[in-house]
Amino acid sequence: MRTRLLALVLLATPPAVHAQSLEVSPDTTTVLAGVVVDRRQPAEDDGATVTPTAIGPAVPGVTLPNGSDLDAFDRFPNGDVVFSTDITVPVAGLPAPGVAGPGDVVMVDAQGPVIVFSAAAAGLPAGTDVDAVSAESDSDLLLSFDTTVNVGGLVVDDEDVVRIDTQAGAPVIVYDGSAQGVGAGLDLDGVYRNLDNNRLLLSFDGSGSLGGIPFDDEDVLEWNPSTSVYAFAYDGSAPPAAWAAGADLDAVSGFAGDGDTDGIPDVADNCPLFANANQSDIGGIGAASGPDGIGDACQCGDVNANGRVTTADATIVTRSLLVPPTAPLTRPDLCNVGGSAGCTTADAVIITRALLVPATANVQQVCAPADGT
Repeated sequence: MRTRLLALVLLATPPAVHAQSLEVSPDTTTVLAGVVVDRRQPAEDDGATVTPTAIGPAVPGVTLPNGSDLDAFDRFPNGDVVFSTDITVPVAGLPAPGVAGPGDVVMVDAQGPVIVFSAAAAGLPAGTDVDAVSAESDSDLLLSFDTTVNVGGLVVDDEDVVRIDTQAGAPVIVYDGSAQGVGAGLDLDGVYRNLDNNRLLLSFDGSGSLGGIPFDDEDVLEWNPSTSVYAFAYDGSAPPAAWAAGADLDAVSGFAGDGDTDGIPDVADNCPLFANANQSDIGGIGAASGPDGIGDACQCGDVNANGRVTTADATIVTRSLLVPPTAPLTRPDLCNVGGSAGCTTADAVIITRALLVPATANVQQVCAPADGT
């Protein structure tokens, strides 16, 4: 069962801008903070900049066809995602027939895509759209639909959120929109549960007021299930995003951040401070070493950039420090393995000793791409 990193700080009063990052998606291609965000993709809004991201744990991830809308989305902290679209779309890697309908929820992880909720299997009418999703574990989903449906004998309206265990168990309403003041005609089209405090982030397809707080379709409210109190969480009309009139925020997820802007969330990135969208991890310390969870792009000590730290790297470090040098450092920024400033003979000694059996020193992950200095 996956656990989730909760990066969102929620505000109790309407803010000028939100405090931390969300991933959001519009229902129409629009410009946010000077960046074109397609309706088929999410984008990170950290309150200062907007950065398009990917549907999946790797770039390019899943690419949706023209004419479709990513209208439900959530990301696990390891980069895996769940999503749904407004129409039937082909998804490369899905078993035959290789398509997902608007009532299906697709999960994408390192092994590829799989449908984790099927509208047809749940007995929902053809054309039913899952227009909001939040993933609580491998098997538990929070869903909202674009119309009233009967799920396992439970009536779920379009302003409600239902919790479904896709493996077993009866569905349960976790947010009854009409009982919580949602006006007639409003459809809940975005949901994310903050498991740190059990509160829900909610977005709707129109304007209204809940708990005395006015909102538009590009805004996000927080709802506290313990007190039924609403708070303002995201003001879509505020700079820098400043959503254009007519653009509806129709998918929202908490976001763990992406410091190197390579499309991989920091918590899933094997080089969080050095861009490496391919996440290559050939090995670690030693000529025959296997993947060690540290990406090749930031493996400290790998000065010849072949994906592993070997005696060749120690030799190159030593020769690069001769006057004149007799070997170049392909990646001089990876030389520091002991905490000393820059590249020194001490680094060559540490690499050599770390390769002994048993090792008498440790290669430390302190070089520039590792620590950001």
